[in-house]
Amino acid sequence: MSGFIDHPIKKVIREQWCKPLLKHISEKLGYKLTYFGLPGIEAIDILTWIEYLTKVIAFEIGDYSKIYNRNKANANLNRLYSILNNLENENKLESFSLFQGNLEEIILKGYDQNGAKFHQDSSVRIYNLDFCNSLTAPLKIVDIHGNVSEYYKSEVIRKLLEIQRDIAKEKKESKFIFFLTVHSHFLEEEAQAKKVFSGSLYKEIYQTYLQEINHLKESERNTRLLRLYLISTLSQQFCSCQFIPEFFPTLYYQGTGGNRLLCFTVLGSYEDNPASVAPFYQNTELLINEKFLQPTVSKIVHNIQYNIIEDDCKIDPVFAIQELRSYNEKWLK
Repeated sequence: MSGFIDHPIKKVIREQWCKPLLKHISEKLGYKLTYFGLPGIEAIDILTWIEYLTKVIAFEIGDYSKIYNRNKANANLNRLYSILNNLENENKLESFSLFQGNLEEIILKGYDQNGAKFHQDSSVRIYNLDFCNSLTAPLKIVDIHGNVSEYYKSEVIRKLLEIQRDIAKEKKESKFIFFLTVHSHFLEEEAQAKKVFSGSLYKEIYQTYLQEINHLKESERNTRLLRLYLISTLSQQFCSCQFIPEFFPTLYYQGTGGNRLLCFTVLGSYEDNPASVAPFYQNTELLINEKFLQPTVSKIVHNIQYNIIEDDCKIDPVFAIQELRSYNEKWLK
């Protein structure tokens, strides 16, 4: 055993936010669920949701030390592989694949640290991504010839959506839940926020919103600007890849080491039309003026910021999904 200790707030998110959604989609709507993402060495996400899963596409680097330890990484990968393999042998999973390395590098390069080719041949129902480094700083990717290219995290998300879209074009159907956790330090400086919105379609919304929240302390302002940044970026990427994006309330909490984290949940639904662009039904101003949801060690509550007026939102994820337009028009069919 690795000595891993689950974070109590992550446990609440996993069991009280994610699991009810997956249960509803699986049991009430009858969808088979393929998991794609970062389950961790102990595969806690997968073990928690296993009764609703059929396939798993997992990514794990194995060792997160500053100085990468290959032996430690391999031992941890073997641990995760053993868990997934046992689930398959017990017929709790139809199949699984496990890639070693950073998810971003594997997706952009097309192969993992062991040279295993990344390939996705069926639609994903659950994306579970955790981006720990800056969204606005480039990733340096080295190819097999030693050439270095720079990419941004947003390009990784777009690549995943393009793969999903191409599969959807063949099957004429794709519906999924997209969980994305990011650290609030992505927009620690207001100058950085100003830069990322300077050429954005959301520039005017940003300028107006910044005036509305200017009296908040810097950390609270930047957390809210990060929410706007992710909503604007993801909505544009989803729509351009022919997926209707609909956002659930955003979870905001303190994780390990005092890091403040945001967890986004997006409903994605494929839209096949002549324009090859999906519509965006929601109102961005309404989304960014909702209260954050705050997971505690026992439950999920509204985050109360006393010096700003924000609207209540649904705490129950099943109630939240049932109010979404694309859910009623596409998922219920």
